[in-house]
Amino acid sequence: MSHIPEYIQILQKQYSTETHPFTKVHRLIDFCEAVIKFHTVVIVSNFMEAKEIGVKGKLILSEWLRTPSLGTWAYFTMQLHGLIPKEKMVWEDFGTYFKKVLSPATEKIVSFRNRYAHGAVPSAEICEVDINFIIPILDTVLQGGIIDKYPLEFGDVLREKNETRTVYLNKDGSKLNLSPLLVYRASERVNQEGERSKKFYYYNDVRYKNKLTLLNYDSSDHIQDGDLRDFFDKVYPLEDWISEETNEFRLHIDRLTDSFKGRQEELRVLQDFIKNNDKGHFFIWGDPGIGKSSLVARAVKLARFKDSLSEFEFQIDDNIVFLEYFMRRGQPTSTLGAYLKYIGESLESKFKTSLSVGKTEQEMGENYRKRLPLVSKILEKEGKKLVLFIDGLDEGEDSLLQYIPTDVLENILVVLSGRKTDKTTSLLNRIETLTGERRLEPLKETEIRALLYEVVNKYALKDDYVSAIAQKSKGSPLYLHFLMNDLMEGRITVNDLNSLPKSLENSYEIILERYNKTPFGGKVLLLLLHLSQVQNFQNATTICYFLYPDPDQRI
Repeated sequence: MSHIPEYIQILQKQYSTETHPFTKVHRLIDFCEAVIKFHTVVIVSNFMEAKEIGVKGKLILSEWLRTPSLGTWAYFTMQLHGLIPKEKMVWEDFGTYFKKVLSPATEKIVSFRNRYAHGAVPSAEICEVDINFIIPILDTVLQGGIIDKYPLEFGDVLREKNETRTVYLNKDGSKLNLSPLLVYRASERVNQEGERSKKFYYYNDVRYKNKLTLLNYDSSDHIQDGDLRDFFDKVYPLEDWISEETNEFRLHIDRLTDSFKGRQEELRVLQDFIKNNDKGHFFIWGDPGIGKSSLVARAVKLARFKDSLSEFEFQIDDNIVFLEYFMRRGQPTSTLGAYLKYIGESLESKFKTSLSVGKTEQEMGENYRKRLPLVSKILEKEGKKLVLFIDGLDEGEDSLLQYIPTDVLENILVVLSGRKTDKTTSLLNRIETLTGERRLEPLKETEIRALLYEVVNKYALKDDYVSAIAQKSKGSPLYLHFLMNDLMEGRITVNDLNSLPKSLENSYEIILERYNKTPFGGKVLLLLLHLSQVQNFQNATTICYFLYPDPDQRI
């Protein structure tokens, strides 16, 4: 008897009955994603129940579970199934199945899906070629004897209002709880037999403050749930895991890459700079809010976890060591003391130069200048390279910028990013030789479409709506961030052209008006006024918005 989950059968039927090539290929993508994720849900749930979670498991999940892509779900399965004791495996023969069937199929499926991940709209002919290539591969997974081995059952109500229930995999009476990665919510719709249609939702992300985002594939429905977020945090305490195995910028990198799309060419340029040079400097620059920090954060994350099947995999050697530093105006990271202490401690931890970090700024500065040449020699001896990422040059104190490496040292690459200002230009002029630079351009329409896919029904999304957003936003990632929040919160409706902010500046006006209508509106405006005395207005409102995504919390 086949136990292939009902929702996967629905997706298979939706794919089979679709006739439009582009829509059909996206139905196939949904079908594939649901199948790949089902395996991961079982493996991760099995892993969580089977043993004490070690440092490796915590590191993998805390690094990627906040906003996992399809490649990340596949990465979890690949990394975690071998950590489950054989006697506690729900699927006893999973190891053989993974090696012979699931792993090779997943690699091809993820590669196929990633070609559409950034909003591309290929021709009907290309779609047909992709479909004919993937279907036999997906069939091997469906017929492999694992996915239909045991039935799904519903458990306790998680949230009475929405009739949300836990989902279990029933293995001969022994039940494995798959929630909160997979939950069931009764639909309001009733079928011809008078029954409510079953709605299975996958966990999608926790990018929004205090809310869990869920995704139902057969209706392309994205929803948020605060109560389920509490349940998720108890099962997967990512913040606690991060604090156990992290550096100062780990969570910052996670947040910067929550909604990262596109920038494939820029990532390739960075990859080539790192691969093809043994020394030198590279500068990334652009307008405020264009995504400089996000690009650097994405590069760092991909470089550290290059085994994941991400939409862009850094093809770099294992002999490269990465160290990052993110400055923020008005924050401790923009001060000289914080910079010298962090870089000094990090380099000493990695390379053991026997130099103390120092206690005073003068001592830290002197030892900092002595340490870099020593690190260069150690790297040469060990056959390694160091890539030092330093972001937010225009936000650092003037005294700090005097200690940004400008000498070209063997085996040390320096990637700098920030706006072009008088002080950053002065810094760049002190560099012996600037190997390369890249200005970040506005997001393209295809990338905007891909971002919208994350929060709305992609089958309902109209081309004129995407075009209007591209025009009004001028490709600003910050405009898109605000818009996606409003769509997700239901403050505006997809395809409603009249509800679109006219510009990024208009987005700020709308946010201020929303603040003013809250019980704390006066306090918020007063806070923004004080912030604007030391920073420009755009930065003040941005800080408040990012610190407090929920209006009632922005005080």
